[in-house]
Amino acid sequence: MNILEKQTSQTLLPPEREAPSCCRRCAISCCLFPIWDNQAPPLCEKEVTRIISFTGRTDFFHREEARCTLKAKANGFCHFFDETKRICRIYAARPFDCRIFPFDFFAVTREEGWWLIWDCPFFQQLDSRSTEAILTFFESTYAEEIIETWDYGNQQYTHALMEAWNEGDGPRPFRFLRRMKVTPAFPIRAPIR
Repeated sequence: MNILEKQTSQTLLPPEREAPSCCRRCAISCCLFPIWDNQAPPLCEKEVTRIISFTGRTDFFHREEARCTLKAKANGFCHFFDETKRICRIYAARPFDCRIFPFDFFAVTREEGWWLIWDCPFFQQLDSRSTEAILTFFESTYAEEIIETWDYGNQQYTHALMEAWNEGDGPRPFRFLRRMKVTPAFPIRAPIR
């Protein structure tokens, strides 16, 4: 029985209270944003409200027009990442983009998107059945967040990595999993069975 099969169907992923131990020991840091492309995680309005309620702070995000992103410290780490303990200080209230990591999505058009998974120690624990269960869980639980952050699924960073990989410039740090069942053109609000 793998790590995910031990979870109930409602909590396919690690507990909401703290990151799994493989994350705390990881040398790759998903909490280090690629600041050269300003690719901090996007925030939905309800996430901004949830984090304000959780922390009492309002200085953790950037707003450009209708789009919000988490702020990074000068060294590129997330505003809420404790570098000494290697933990997220708001793990229970973390944004959608952080909740689904190492999964991510790539928006091709308004009708087509692809789930992908970044190479990390947590990913290496997953089998295909668990992976599909997680994607189905995301689509049924986070449809609203997927739609609201859709344009971020076309990140310049992901595009640049794909172009470099297609030109043979090194290993691809992620792999595509399957087409998404939820897109702005096909929003699904009810649980997928």
